[in-house]
Amino acid sequence: MSERIPWVIALMGILGFALFAAATGPGLTRGAPDFPNYYYPAVSLAEGNSPYLPIDEALAADFGPDAAGDVQYAADPPSALLALSWLSTLSYAGGWWALAGLATASFWVAIYLSGRTVGLSRSWSAALAGAGLLSTSYRFHFFRNHFESVVMLLGVLGWVALRKDKPGWSGVSWALAGALKAFPGLWVVTAMRRGRLIAAAAATIVAIGGLTVAVVGWSDVQKFFVDVIPLSQQWYGARGNYSLLSAGYGFGSPAIGWGLLAVGLVVYAWSTTSFNWSADGIFAQGVVWSLLLSPLNWLNYLIIAFPVLILIGSRIEWSRRAHRWLMAFAVVGVALWQPVPARFGTAAHVTDLVPTLALLGLAAALPGLFAHRSRPA
Repeated sequence: MSERIPWVIALMGILGFALFAAATGPGLTRGAPDFPNYYYPAVSLAEGNSPYLPIDEALAADFGPDAAGDVQYAADPPSALLALSWLSTLSYAGGWWALAGLATASFWVAIYLSGRTVGLSRSWSAALAGAGLLSTSYRFHFFRNHFESVVMLLGVLGWVALRKDKPGWSGVSWALAGALKAFPGLWVVTAMRRGRLIAAAAATIVAIGGLTVAVVGWSDVQKFFVDVIPLSQQWYGARGNYSLLSAGYGFGSPAIGWGLLAVGLVVYAWSTTSFNWSADGIFAQGVVWSLLLSPLNWLNYLIIAFPVLILIGSRIEWSRRAHRWLMAFAVVGVALWQPVPARFGTAAHVTDLVPTLALLGLAAALPGLFAHRSRPA
Protein backbone atom coordinates (compact mmCIF):
# COMPACT_ATOMS: atom_id res chain seq x y z
CA MET A 1 0.00 0.00 0.00
CA SER A 2 2.81 2.42 0.90
CA GLU A 3 4.25 2.05 -2.61
CA ARG A 4 0.99 3.32 -4.07
CA ILE A 5 0.80 6.45 -1.92
CA PRO A 6 3.08 8.63 -4.07
CA TRP A 7 1.28 7.58 -7.24
CA VAL A 8 -2.04 8.46 -5.61
CA ILE A 9 -0.64 11.88 -4.68
CA ALA A 10 0.60 12.39 -8.24
CA LEU A 11 -2.76 11.42 -9.72
CA MET A 12 -4.74 13.56 -7.28
CA GLY A 13 -2.52 16.53 -8.06
CA ILE A 14 -3.02 16.15 -11.80
CA LEU A 15 -6.78 15.64 -11.49
CA GLY A 16 -7.12 18.51 -9.03
CA PHE A 17 -5.24 20.85 -11.34
CA ALA A 18 -7.27 19.68 -14.34
CA LEU A 19 -10.46 20.58 -12.47
CA PHE A 20 -9.00 23.97 -11.55
CA ALA A 21 -7.98 24.61 -15.17
CA ALA A 22 -11.38 23.55 -16.50
CA ALA A 23 -13.16 25.85 -14.04
CA THR A 24 -11.01 28.95 -14.54
CA GLY A 25 -9.47 28.61 -18.00
CA PRO A 26 -12.48 29.40 -20.23
CA GLY A 27 -13.03 32.75 -18.53
CA LEU A 28 -9.36 33.64 -18.77
CA THR A 29 -9.30 33.22 -22.56
CA ARG A 30 -11.34 36.40 -23.01
CA GLY A 31 -8.69 39.07 -22.59
CA ALA A 32 -7.59 38.52 -18.98
CA PRO A 33 -4.05 39.59 -18.08
CA ASP A 34 -1.27 38.76 -18.93
CA PHE A 35 -1.66 36.69 -22.08
CA PRO A 36 -2.55 39.71 -24.28
CA ASN A 37 0.99 40.93 -23.66
CA TYR A 38 2.27 37.88 -25.52
CA TYR A 39 -0.39 37.26 -28.15
CA TYR A 40 -0.77 40.71 -29.70
CA PRO A 41 2.99 41.35 -30.00
CA ALA A 42 3.22 37.97 -31.78
CA VAL A 43 0.53 39.10 -34.22
CA SER A 44 2.32 42.43 -34.72
CA LEU A 45 5.57 40.65 -35.51
CA ALA A 46 3.81 38.37 -37.99
CA GLU A 47 2.40 41.44 -39.73
CA GLY A 48 5.83 43.05 -39.94
CA ASN A 49 5.14 45.62 -37.23
CA SER A 50 6.75 46.46 -33.92
CA PRO A 51 5.92 44.03 -31.09
CA TYR A 52 5.82 47.02 -28.73
CA LEU A 53 2.81 48.70 -30.30
CA PRO A 54 -0.02 49.52 -27.86
CA ILE A 55 -2.42 46.60 -27.46
CA ASP A 56 -5.40 48.44 -25.96
CA GLU A 57 -7.21 48.89 -29.28
CA ALA A 58 -6.79 45.26 -30.27
CA LEU A 59 -8.01 44.14 -26.84
CA ALA A 60 -11.04 46.41 -27.00
CA ALA A 61 -11.85 45.27 -30.53
CA ASP A 62 -11.73 41.59 -29.56
CA PHE A 63 -13.21 41.65 -26.07
CA GLY A 64 -14.87 45.02 -25.51
CA PRO A 65 -13.70 48.25 -23.85
CA ASP A 66 -13.62 46.76 -20.35
CA ALA A 67 -10.85 44.34 -21.34
CA ALA A 68 -8.53 47.25 -22.11
CA GLY A 69 -8.96 48.75 -18.66
CA ASP A 70 -5.98 46.96 -17.14
CA VAL A 71 -2.45 48.22 -17.63
CA GLN A 72 -1.26 45.80 -20.27
CA TYR A 73 1.69 46.13 -22.59
CA ALA A 74 4.51 44.01 -23.99
CA ALA A 75 7.02 44.08 -21.12
CA ASP A 76 9.33 41.21 -22.03
CA PRO A 77 12.63 41.35 -23.93
CA PRO A 78 12.38 41.25 -27.73
CA SER A 79 14.08 37.84 -27.72
CA ALA A 80 11.24 36.49 -25.55
CA LEU A 81 8.59 37.98 -27.84
CA LEU A 82 10.37 36.41 -30.79
CA ALA A 83 10.30 33.04 -29.01
CA LEU A 84 6.55 33.44 -28.53
CA SER A 85 5.87 34.56 -32.11
CA TRP A 86 4.38 31.12 -32.93
CA LEU A 87 1.26 32.24 -31.05
CA SER A 88 0.29 34.32 -34.10
CA THR A 89 -0.52 31.11 -35.99
CA LEU A 90 -3.35 30.30 -33.57
CA SER A 91 -6.59 31.90 -32.55
CA TYR A 92 -6.54 33.86 -29.30
CA ALA A 93 -8.18 31.07 -27.30
CA GLY A 94 -6.14 28.42 -29.06
CA GLY A 95 -2.93 30.28 -28.28
CA TRP A 96 -3.98 30.73 -24.67
CA TRP A 97 -4.48 27.01 -24.13
CA ALA A 98 -1.35 26.11 -26.12
CA LEU A 99 0.86 28.32 -23.94
CA ALA A 100 -0.85 27.09 -20.77
CA GLY A 101 -0.29 23.49 -21.86
CA LEU A 102 3.36 24.12 -22.69
CA ALA A 103 3.89 25.89 -19.36
CA THR A 104 2.21 23.14 -17.35
CA ALA A 105 4.13 20.37 -19.10
CA SER A 106 7.39 22.28 -18.54
CA PHE A 107 6.58 22.68 -14.85
CA TRP A 108 5.78 19.00 -14.37
CA VAL A 109 8.92 17.83 -16.18
CA ALA A 110 11.13 20.29 -14.28
CA ILE A 111 9.86 19.15 -10.88
CA TYR A 112 10.00 15.47 -11.82
CA LEU A 113 13.54 15.85 -13.14
CA SER A 114 14.57 17.72 -9.98
CA GLY A 115 13.30 14.87 -7.83
CA ARG A 116 15.12 12.28 -9.89
CA THR A 117 18.31 14.36 -9.84
CA VAL A 118 18.48 14.38 -6.03
CA GLY A 119 17.84 10.63 -5.86
CA LEU A 120 14.09 10.34 -5.36
CA SER A 121 12.20 7.44 -6.89
CA ARG A 122 10.05 7.86 -9.98
CA SER A 123 6.92 7.65 -7.87
CA TRP A 124 7.91 10.31 -5.35
CA SER A 125 9.27 12.58 -8.08
CA ALA A 126 5.89 12.31 -9.82
CA ALA A 127 4.16 12.97 -6.49
CA LEU A 128 6.12 16.19 -6.02
CA ALA A 129 5.30 17.28 -9.57
CA GLY A 130 1.60 16.55 -9.09
CA ALA A 131 1.44 18.29 -5.72
CA GLY A 132 3.34 21.26 -7.14
CA LEU A 133 0.57 21.85 -9.69
CA LEU A 134 -1.73 22.67 -6.78
CA SER A 135 0.65 25.12 -5.13
CA THR A 136 -0.50 28.71 -4.81
CA SER A 137 2.43 29.92 -6.88
CA TYR A 138 1.75 27.63 -9.82
CA ARG A 139 -2.00 28.15 -9.81
CA PHE A 140 -1.32 31.90 -10.02
CA HIS A 141 1.16 31.17 -12.82
CA PHE A 142 -1.63 29.41 -14.70
CA PHE A 143 -4.11 32.17 -13.88
CA ARG A 144 -1.81 34.74 -15.48
CA ASN A 145 -0.69 32.28 -18.20
CA HIS A 146 3.03 33.02 -17.90
CA PHE A 147 6.06 31.07 -19.07
CA GLU A 148 8.36 31.16 -16.01
CA SER A 149 7.94 27.38 -15.89
CA VAL A 150 9.85 27.18 -19.19
CA VAL A 151 12.58 29.31 -17.61
CA MET A 152 12.57 26.92 -14.64
CA LEU A 153 12.93 23.90 -16.91
CA LEU A 154 15.89 25.50 -18.68
CA GLY A 155 17.41 26.17 -15.27
CA VAL A 156 16.99 22.55 -14.22
CA LEU A 157 18.44 21.26 -17.49
CA GLY A 158 21.48 23.47 -16.98
CA TRP A 159 21.82 22.25 -13.39
CA VAL A 160 21.68 18.60 -14.47
CA ALA A 161 24.28 19.26 -17.18
CA LEU A 162 26.59 20.95 -14.68
CA ARG A 163 26.25 17.98 -12.33
CA LYS A 164 27.29 15.71 -15.21
CA ASP A 165 30.35 17.89 -15.89
CA LYS A 166 28.90 19.32 -19.10
CA PRO A 167 29.23 23.05 -18.35
CA GLY A 168 28.89 24.04 -21.99
CA TRP A 169 25.34 22.77 -22.10
CA SER A 170 24.67 24.54 -18.81
CA GLY A 171 25.81 27.80 -20.37
CA VAL A 172 23.56 27.30 -23.38
CA SER A 173 20.55 26.42 -21.26
CA TRP A 174 20.96 29.29 -18.81
CA ALA A 175 21.61 31.79 -21.60
CA LEU A 176 18.34 30.69 -23.25
CA ALA A 177 16.59 31.25 -19.90
CA GLY A 178 18.14 34.71 -19.74
CA ALA A 179 16.81 35.49 -23.20
CA LEU A 180 13.29 34.83 -21.94
CA LYS A 181 13.61 36.62 -18.59
CA ALA A 182 16.65 38.79 -17.92
CA PHE A 183 17.27 37.82 -14.30
CA PRO A 184 18.53 34.25 -15.03
CA GLY A 185 21.62 36.00 -16.35
CA LEU A 186 22.72 35.97 -12.71
CA TRP A 187 22.87 32.17 -12.86
CA VAL A 188 25.68 32.51 -15.39
CA VAL A 189 27.42 35.16 -13.28
CA THR A 190 27.29 32.82 -10.27
CA ALA A 191 29.23 30.25 -12.31
CA MET A 192 31.97 32.76 -13.16
CA ARG A 193 34.70 30.25 -12.27
CA ARG A 194 33.45 27.73 -14.83
CA GLY A 195 35.15 28.99 -17.98
CA ARG A 196 33.46 26.66 -20.47
CA LEU A 197 30.05 27.57 -19.09
CA ILE A 198 30.75 31.28 -19.43
CA ALA A 199 32.07 30.85 -22.97
CA ALA A 200 29.06 28.80 -24.07
CA ALA A 201 26.66 31.27 -22.49
CA ALA A 202 28.39 34.22 -24.17
CA ALA A 203 28.26 32.53 -27.58
CA THR A 204 24.59 31.69 -27.10
CA ILE A 205 23.74 35.25 -26.07
CA VAL A 206 25.54 36.65 -29.11
CA ALA A 207 23.68 34.24 -31.41
CA ILE A 208 20.31 35.04 -29.86
CA GLY A 209 21.04 38.75 -29.97
CA GLY A 210 21.97 38.61 -33.62
CA LEU A 211 18.86 36.64 -34.51
CA THR A 212 16.66 39.02 -32.53
CA VAL A 213 18.11 42.10 -34.21
CA ALA A 214 17.74 40.47 -37.63
CA VAL A 215 14.09 39.52 -37.14
CA VAL A 216 12.69 42.10 -34.73
CA GLY A 217 14.90 45.01 -35.74
CA TRP A 218 17.41 47.19 -33.93
CA SER A 219 14.92 49.99 -33.38
CA ASP A 220 12.65 47.75 -31.33
CA VAL A 221 15.59 46.38 -29.35
CA GLN A 222 16.42 49.99 -28.48
CA LYS A 223 12.77 50.68 -27.69
CA PHE A 224 12.77 47.90 -25.10
CA PHE A 225 15.71 49.40 -23.23
CA VAL A 226 14.74 53.05 -23.62
CA ASP A 227 10.95 52.96 -23.31
CA VAL A 228 9.76 49.62 -21.94
CA ILE A 229 12.15 48.97 -19.06
CA PRO A 230 11.43 52.36 -17.40
CA LEU A 231 7.71 51.44 -17.34
CA SER A 232 8.51 48.66 -14.89
CA GLN A 233 9.27 51.25 -12.22
CA GLN A 234 5.55 51.58 -11.56
CA TRP A 235 5.62 48.05 -10.10
CA TYR A 236 8.64 48.40 -7.84
CA GLY A 237 6.54 48.98 -4.75
CA ALA A 238 3.50 46.97 -5.80
CA ARG A 239 1.95 44.37 -3.54
CA GLY A 240 2.82 40.87 -4.70
CA ASN A 241 6.33 41.89 -5.76
CA TYR A 242 8.65 39.97 -3.43
CA SER A 243 12.03 41.41 -4.39
CA LEU A 244 14.37 43.14 -1.95
CA LEU A 245 13.75 46.40 -3.79
CA SER A 246 10.00 46.11 -3.37
CA ALA A 247 10.36 45.15 0.31
CA GLY A 248 12.02 48.50 0.92
CA TYR A 249 9.37 50.34 -1.06
CA GLY A 250 6.83 48.64 1.20
CA PHE A 251 8.26 50.57 4.12
CA GLY A 252 7.25 53.73 2.31
CA SER A 253 10.65 54.77 1.01
CA PRO A 254 12.31 54.06 -2.33
CA ALA A 255 15.62 54.90 -0.63
CA ILE A 256 15.16 51.94 1.73
CA GLY A 257 14.38 49.74 -1.27
CA TRP A 258 17.52 50.74 -3.15
CA GLY A 259 19.51 50.42 0.07
CA LEU A 260 18.29 46.85 0.59
CA LEU A 261 19.10 46.05 -3.03
CA ALA A 262 22.63 47.43 -2.61
CA VAL A 263 23.19 45.41 0.55
CA GLY A 264 21.83 42.33 -1.20
CA LEU A 265 24.23 42.81 -4.10
CA VAL A 266 27.18 43.09 -1.69
CA VAL A 267 26.17 39.96 0.22
CA TYR A 268 25.61 38.05 -3.03
CA ALA A 269 28.98 39.13 -4.44
CA TRP A 270 30.77 38.29 -1.18
CA SER A 271 29.18 34.86 -0.78
CA THR A 272 29.66 33.96 -4.44
CA THR A 273 33.36 34.86 -4.48
CA SER A 274 34.31 33.81 -0.94
CA PHE A 275 33.21 30.19 -1.26
CA ASN A 276 33.95 27.33 -3.61
CA TRP A 277 30.55 26.18 -4.76
CA SER A 278 29.53 22.73 -5.91
CA ALA A 279 27.38 22.32 -9.02
CA ASP A 280 24.31 22.13 -6.78
CA GLY A 281 25.43 25.25 -4.96
CA ILE A 282 25.97 27.28 -8.12
CA PHE A 283 22.44 26.48 -9.25
CA ALA A 284 20.82 27.17 -5.87
CA GLN A 285 22.85 30.35 -5.22
CA GLY A 286 22.04 31.71 -8.67
CA VAL A 287 18.32 30.97 -8.50
CA VAL A 288 17.67 32.30 -5.00
CA TRP A 289 19.66 35.50 -5.39
CA SER A 290 18.34 36.20 -8.89
CA LEU A 291 14.82 36.28 -7.45
CA LEU A 292 15.85 38.50 -4.55
CA LEU A 293 17.86 40.96 -6.64
CA SER A 294 15.51 41.23 -9.61
CA PRO A 295 13.42 44.42 -9.28
CA LEU A 296 10.35 42.32 -10.11
CA ASN A 297 9.63 39.03 -8.36
CA TRP A 298 5.96 38.12 -8.60
CA LEU A 299 4.18 35.19 -6.99
CA ASN A 300 4.40 33.21 -10.23
CA TYR A 301 8.17 33.78 -10.40
CA LEU A 302 8.58 31.86 -7.13
CA ILE A 303 8.03 28.54 -8.90
CA ILE A 304 11.58 28.90 -10.23
CA ALA A 305 12.79 28.23 -6.66
CA PHE A 306 10.85 24.94 -6.35
CA PRO A 307 13.81 22.83 -7.58
CA VAL A 308 15.98 24.55 -4.95
CA LEU A 309 13.47 23.53 -2.27
CA ILE A 310 13.75 19.94 -3.47
CA LEU A 311 17.54 20.15 -3.54
CA ILE A 312 17.81 21.63 -0.04
CA GLY A 313 15.24 19.16 1.27
CA SER A 314 17.50 16.34 0.10
CA ARG A 315 20.54 17.76 1.91
CA ILE A 316 19.38 19.11 5.27
CA GLU A 317 19.45 17.10 8.48
CA TRP A 318 15.77 16.47 9.17
CA SER A 319 16.57 15.48 12.74
CA ARG A 320 17.55 19.08 13.48
CA ARG A 321 14.66 21.30 14.53
CA ALA A 322 16.18 24.42 12.93
CA HIS A 323 16.39 22.66 9.57
CA ARG A 324 12.78 21.49 9.81
CA TRP A 325 11.62 25.02 10.61
CA LEU A 326 13.64 26.42 7.71
CA MET A 327 12.04 24.02 5.25
CA ALA A 328 8.54 24.58 6.63
CA PHE A 329 8.90 28.36 6.40
CA ALA A 330 10.44 28.13 2.92
CA VAL A 331 7.68 25.87 1.59
CA VAL A 332 4.98 28.17 2.98
CA GLY A 333 6.67 31.34 1.73
CA VAL A 334 7.69 30.09 -1.71
CA ALA A 335 5.03 27.54 -2.67
CA LEU A 336 1.93 28.05 -0.53
CA TRP A 337 1.85 31.76 0.24
CA GLN A 338 -1.54 33.42 -0.12
CA PRO A 339 -1.30 37.23 0.04
CA VAL A 340 -3.35 38.79 2.82
CA PRO A 341 -6.14 41.09 1.49
CA ALA A 342 -5.27 44.79 1.49
CA ARG A 343 -8.25 45.59 3.71
CA PHE A 344 -6.21 44.32 6.67
CA GLY A 345 -3.95 47.35 6.31
CA THR A 346 -0.59 47.21 8.06
CA ALA A 347 -0.89 43.48 8.72
CA ALA A 348 -1.24 42.86 4.98
CA HIS A 349 1.89 44.86 4.18
CA VAL A 350 3.93 43.22 6.96
CA THR A 351 2.98 39.72 5.87
CA ASP A 352 3.97 40.60 2.30
CA LEU A 353 7.54 40.14 3.55
CA VAL A 354 7.06 36.40 4.12
CA PRO A 355 8.14 35.17 0.63
CA THR A 356 11.12 37.56 0.65
CA LEU A 357 12.16 36.38 4.11
CA ALA A 358 11.75 32.76 3.00
CA LEU A 359 14.16 33.35 0.10
CA LEU A 360 16.60 35.11 2.45
CA GLY A 361 16.44 32.11 4.77
CA LEU A 362 17.33 29.81 1.90
CA ALA A 363 20.16 32.12 0.83
CA ALA A 364 21.61 32.07 4.35
CA ALA A 365 21.55 28.27 4.44
CA LEU A 366 23.23 27.69 1.07
CA PRO A 367 26.94 28.13 1.97
CA GLY A 368 26.71 25.59 4.78
CA LEU A 369 25.08 23.03 2.51
CA PHE A 370 26.85 23.43 -0.82
CA ALA A 371 30.16 25.28 -0.39
CA HIS A 372 33.37 25.67 1.56
CA ARG A 373 35.52 28.72 2.12
CA SER A 374 37.98 29.62 -0.60
CA ARG A 375 41.61 29.47 0.44
CA PRO A 376 43.51 32.74 0.14
CA ALA A 377 46.01 32.89 -2.72
